[in-house]
Amino acid sequence: MARRIGRLLGAAVLLAAVGLLPLPSVADAATKPHVSVSAPSAVRSNARLVMTGSVTPRAGGAPIRLQRQSSRGWTTVGSATTTRRGGFRVSAAPRAGTYRVLAPRHGSRVSVWSSWFRVRLIRVRSVGGTLSRSTTWTSPSSEQVQLT
Repeated sequence: MARRIGRLLGAAVLLAAVGLLPLPSVADAATKPHVSVSAPSAVRSNARLVMTGSVTPRAGGAPIRLQRQSSRGWTTVGSATTTRRGGFRVSAAPRAGTYRVLAPRHGSRVSVWSSWFRVRLIRVRSVGGTLSRSTTWTSPSSEQVQLT
């Protein structure tokens, strides 16, 4: 097995030296389309789900789609366009689930998407009661709490 791998590797090096097998370069890596995303791991139920990121190579005005995975595949839940530097900010209604950011084909750039990520939903409930100027809060059970 090791001998076979050695032969294949030797053949690949020979083909690359002759120019018949192109090897990826640092320049190729810099021009390959890529989406990077900063996403929260959890979002409150009374807030928007907001994600920021960038697309390379830079393309101003390129469409961005925030997608959530459902039983029927990926569904677009938010959209935005990139800034001239390739940055974006996209938001959607808060829901727990698996998300990704898609940068569809734009000009000569092919479609590219981010890795998927999961978002948890933190439920926020109103506890009721009243708050007056005297900073005393009365709970629904008529318990008084002094706020400091």
